[in-house]
Amino acid sequence: MEIALVILILGLLGSATWMLSKRSVHAQDGLAQTIHVLDGDTVIVRQGLRKHTLRLNAIDAPESDQPWGNTSTAGLVRMIGGKEVKIETHGLDIYKRNIASVFVFDEDKQEWIDVNARMLILGHAWLYPQFLSTLSKEKQVEMGRMQKWARSREVGLWKAEAPQPPWEWRRNQNKAA
Repeated sequence: MEIALVILILGLLGSATWMLSKRSVHAQDGLAQTIHVLDGDTVIVRQGLRKHTLRLNAIDAPESDQPWGNTSTAGLVRMIGGKEVKIETHGLDIYKRNIASVFVFDEDKQEWIDVNARMLILGHAWLYPQFLSTLSKEKQVEMGRMQKWARSREVGLWKAEAPQPPWEWRRNQNKAA
């Protein structure tokens, strides 16, 4: 009888854990700790005991095996690796990642810096039309100007003769497979 009770309790705990993990898909707006940078537009953060995968909103960084991919990832690591960040969520993408605007505090300037926009200015990412609708019209225009500035000055990935946007690169990789 005691063994059956233990099995029942463990079963209930297991299903409760499963339900908790399903609910924890959604990150909460606010502060989080960066625990891992997966690539130039995807990070894992911790909020309390929960981990969340964030897809940076409105930008698309080169894939890891695409030209500039590793440099883009390294740029994001330098910016937010291991740091506390502020996040604003905008829903989930098709992979159940939280789409988020991410901000890091600049101690020198004593202000929060928009990481997504900074990735554009540094030439580490493209503006991603798929997620632009989550931004205000003013922010869309501002981020468009940032990309134009980086491109005109050949900053980052724009140094390449004909940089290929990640969404086109992914499409070509899928056709080749």
